[in-house]
Amino acid sequence: MVRISKAPEERRREIILTARKLFFEKGYNNTSIKDIVGALGVAQGLFYYYFKSKEEVFKATMEEYADEYIYRIEKVLFNDAWKLPKRIILAFHEFLELENQGKDAFLATIHDSEHQELHDKISLHVVEALTNPAIEILKIEVLETRLQIENIETTARYLLYGIFGVIHQEISINEIEENVPSLIKLIAETLGMSKEQFMEEAYA
Repeated sequence: MVRISKAPEERRREIILTARKLFFEKGYNNTSIKDIVGALGVAQGLFYYYFKSKEEVFKATMEEYADEYIYRIEKVLFNDAWKLPKRIILAFHEFLELENQGKDAFLATIHDSEHQELHDKISLHVVEALTNPAIEILKIEVLETRLQIENIETTARYLLYGIFGVIHQEISINEIEENVPSLIKLIAETLGMSKEQFMEEAYA
């Protein structure tokens, strides 16, 4: 039987996806390269062709995790079928859902002191990647006179860093959800809206 070789990018992605699944299930410290290649059914030499270490493949899984964040949030924010408050609330829940998907072993690894610097860099990457889309959306809202904002860029950054900061506190998902009313009030005030108006448009 002839063995079918996979394209390099396809093989690399396969390794990342398998490693990510194991990191989610077992955590970083409890996952070995042997576990990864065993799940793939390949030799360790193939792993080392694409990655120098377990740390390197972990970084790749984190970057993919961040890209998934960005894609899903942008998809919600640019859906102009909904008013902006609704898009913000839905984007917030996308944040929570993605965070909840990586709960337990994987999130414990992301937030541990050993990987804190990498986590902070990835978090900054996500916020920065979403900043220009957020600015573009706020510009449209201002041009169409739905919002009155003096400094659009500052407002966009304030909202993104605020929401991301709330989600990445050292508290549970349930505790974050309990803080949603206070967060909504803050977002509404930042956009120059009353909490009542924001709620009405968000949950229409």
